[in-house]
Amino acid sequence: MRRGYRRVPSMVIHRALHLRFQEASTTFILHGSDFRSFFRATIMDPHLPTNVMEDYTIDEKQEFYELEQKLLNNFNFIDASFNSDSGPLLTTFEHTMRHDPYDQQLRPMERDELAMEYPVLTTGNTPVTQFFGEAEEVKSHIPIVVSISTAVQKLQALHYRCLDNLNTLDQLFKEQRDLLAAPMGKEEECMRMVNREVEMERLIQHDINDLQQAHDSEMLEPSDLHQLMNTMDMLQIQQKQLQLLVNELDSLQGRNRGPSSLMYLMITRQSFPLVVSQKKEEEVHVKLLVPTNLSNFTKMGPVQASIVCDPIQEQKKPIEGDLQALDIHNNMAAKFSVKFLVGTKQAPANLRFEMDVVLSNGRREKVESNLSSPFVVVTNECQWPKCAGILLKKTIYNASQLQVPWARFANCTQYHFIKSTRQEMTTPTRPLSSTDLQWLHTKFYNGVQLISSRDFESNFWDWYGKVLKMIRYTKHIRAMWLAGHIYGFVKKEEANSLLEGHPPRTFLLRFSESHAGQFAVSYISNNREIKQYLVRPEDLKAQALPSFLEGVDKFYHLLVVERNGGGIVCKRQTKEKAFEIFQSKKKMSATEEEKDNSGYSPLEADDVDEEGLNGWKDEEEVMPRKRGR
Repeated sequence: MRRGYRRVPSMVIHRALHLRFQEASTTFILHGSDFRSFFRATIMDPHLPTNVMEDYTIDEKQEFYELEQKLLNNFNFIDASFNSDSGPLLTTFEHTMRHDPYDQQLRPMERDELAMEYPVLTTGNTPVTQFFGEAEEVKSHIPIVVSISTAVQKLQALHYRCLDNLNTLDQLFKEQRDLLAAPMGKEEECMRMVNREVEMERLIQHDINDLQQAHDSEMLEPSDLHQLMNTMDMLQIQQKQLQLLVNELDSLQGRNRGPSSLMYLMITRQSFPLVVSQKKEEEVHVKLLVPTNLSNFTKMGPVQASIVCDPIQEQKKPIEGDLQALDIHNNMAAKFSVKFLVGTKQAPANLRFEMDVVLSNGRREKVESNLSSPFVVVTNECQWPKCAGILLKKTIYNASQLQVPWARFANCTQYHFIKSTRQEMTTPTRPLSSTDLQWLHTKFYNGVQLISSRDFESNFWDWYGKVLKMIRYTKHIRAMWLAGHIYGFVKKEEANSLLEGHPPRTFLLRFSESHAGQFAVSYISNNREIKQYLVRPEDLKAQALPSFLEGVDKFYHLLVVERNGGGIVCKRQTKEKAFEIFQSKKKMSATEEEKDNSGYSPLEADDVDEEGLNGWKDEEEVMPRKRGR
C-alpha cells in the first residue's frame, strides 16, 4: 500500500478528534494552518508522526500538497461529520463530487474510508468553515469554527505565484539565450524582452511588499511564518536574476554597467538570525546567478566567506571552512559549514561571500554576495541573554524604526523563540501559543498595537530573556516545556480559574510574574483553597525541578498543556505519569533525606497561609523554613 494516502478507519478519526478537543459543546477558533494539520492527521498513516513526509516520493508529496491546497484555497465552506457506520465525511461549498484521497477516483463512499462530498451550501456571506464531530467517548457534536485569515490566503497565493515564476524565468532565460545567439537586427525584440523582464521584476517587488505587509499585519502560525520567509527568499533571488538578464541586454546595446553586474552571489539558505556559540558550525548555501552568455568569463575562482563586524579580533582567523569551490554540475552552488573561531564581542555581525572571475581579456573582477541575516557569536553561556536580546531587537526594529505593529513584534518573537529553544521551524513541538503571545502583549505593552523600541530591554527583555535562557540551557526545563508540563505564561488569577473544578492536590506550573527566571506553582489544597507557591533557588540546589515536585505531597495531579489550534488546552495527569520521561526512580525515603540535608521541610498544613511574606504583597507563597530543633 502506498504511503502518500491510505484508508483510515473512522475510529482513528474519532480518537484523534477526542484527544484534540477534550470538552463537548465548545467552540474553537482555528487558523488555516491548524486545519491543514487536522487534514494531514486524518489522511496520513496514523502509525507515522503527523506532518512527517520525508519517506514519501516526490510524486506522492506533490499529490498530497495539491489535494491539501485544493481544500485550503478553492473552497469557502467545509462541513465535516463523523459516522461510525460510514466513516468521516467532509462537505464543502461550490462543488458536488465524491473524492477518495487514496486512489484519486470518483466513486461511492465505502465504510471506514475517508471520503469527501461537495454539495452547495448557503451560510450567508461570512467565509466561515465548520466542522461537526462526534468523538469516540464524547457522545455529542463539537462545533469547531475554522477561519482561514486573509493574510494566510494571500500568503498561499503568493507562494504559488512564486513557484509559477520559476517556469516563467526559465522560459525567459531560454528565449534570451536564443536571442543573443544571433542578436544582429533584433533590437526591437531585445527591447520587448527588456520590457517583459522589467515588468516581471516590478510584479515581484509588489509581491515582496505584500509578504512584508502580511508579516507585519497578522500573527502567523509557525508553518505559515516559515513559508512566508522561504517565499520572500525565493522572490528576492528571482528579482536578482531578472536584474542580471536586463543588465545583459543593456550591455548588448552599449549601456555597459561592468562585468560584475552580470554575475551575483546569492545566499540561498542560512540558519541566521541566530546567537552562535564559539567553535560551532553553521551551514550556509550560496549560488552564483549568471547571464545567458558565459563566453566573456574564462575562469571562476573559489568562493570566500568573511565576517562583516567591526569589533572582530583581527589578529585571529575569525572563521574556519570559509573557502569552497562552486559545483558547476549542481546549479553553480556551494555549501559552507562555517565554524566561528572567535566571538563578536556581543555585537551583531553578518557573513559576506565573494569570488574572483577572469574575463576573456585577462582582467579580474570581484563578484560579491548579499549580506547574511545578522548573528552574534558568544564565547560563554552567560553572554547569551544580552546577545539574544540585541539580536531580537535588531530583527524587530530596522535602523529607522522606533515602533512597529504588534503583529510584526509577535512574529519576530515567535521565530526567535523557536530557534532559541532548538525546535524545527516547520513543525515545532511547542512554539509560543496565541495565548502566550497575548499574555506578553498585555503584561509588557498593555495591549497597544504599536510597540516602541524605547523600553525593549528594561521592560520586556529583562523578564522574558531570563525565561528563554532557562528553557534553552536547562535540559530538563526544555523537556518539560516541550512535553507541556509547564503551562508557562499565565497570570495568577487566570491560573486560579484554570484550577477551578479540579480535585485537591491538582497543580499548575507557571513562570513567576514578579521573579524573572523562577517558577510558581498554583495548586488546590486539601480544603479546596487555591494557593500559590514560589519555587526558590534553594529548592533546586540538590535536585531538578521534576524531582522537587515529585517529593511534595501537596502536588499530585499536574495540568498538562496540549496545543489546540493557535491556543492551548489542559488535561489532568498524575505527576508520576507526567514525569516518566525523566526516569525518576527516587523513593520517598531518598526524597526526605535530601530535604533533611538541605534544611527545608515539606509544605505546611493547608491552614498555614504564607502569602504576603517578605513584602511580596500576596504574589506568591514561600516555603516556610524549618523551625529550630
